[in-house]
Amino acid sequence: MIKAILASLFVWGAVAFAAMVAQAAQAAQAGVAVPKLVGSEWGPHSGSSQFIQFQTGGRIVGSGGCNRFFGSYVQTGAELKIGRLGATKMMCEQQVMAQENALFNVLSRVHGFQRQGHKLVLFDALGAEIAKFQQRDWD
Repeated sequence: MIKAILASLFVWGAVAFAAMVAQAAQAAQAGVAVPKLVGSEWGPHSGSSQFIQFQTGGRIVGSGGCNRFFGSYVQTGAELKIGRLGATKMMCEQQVMAQENALFNVLSRVHGFQRQGHKLVLFDALGAEIAKFQQRDWD
């Protein structure tokens, strides 16, 4: 029974992710470009010190709330892959470290995104939403 449920969840997630990629392909064919992330900065909400910045050359930098991090990313249409991240090794309050570890975990699982105005939604390999961020830069 559990195997059947897991199999159906996997199939549903794969279908959702495929639909998202197909939607991006249709938008590209219709002349609607999938937005590029390069040059943008995002955070979970306005009161958080966490942020993610997508730089040129496929470089990603940011703050987990305690430590600065850096790594690489590849964007192909609506697909987004974030490589292994390196980070400074400062210690902070337990709650801050837990939030930082949660952010790093989310970033390690990203396989796709959807940009909705000033909001960025991240998806895992199954097409499930795993995080939402707000744009922090307005230039």
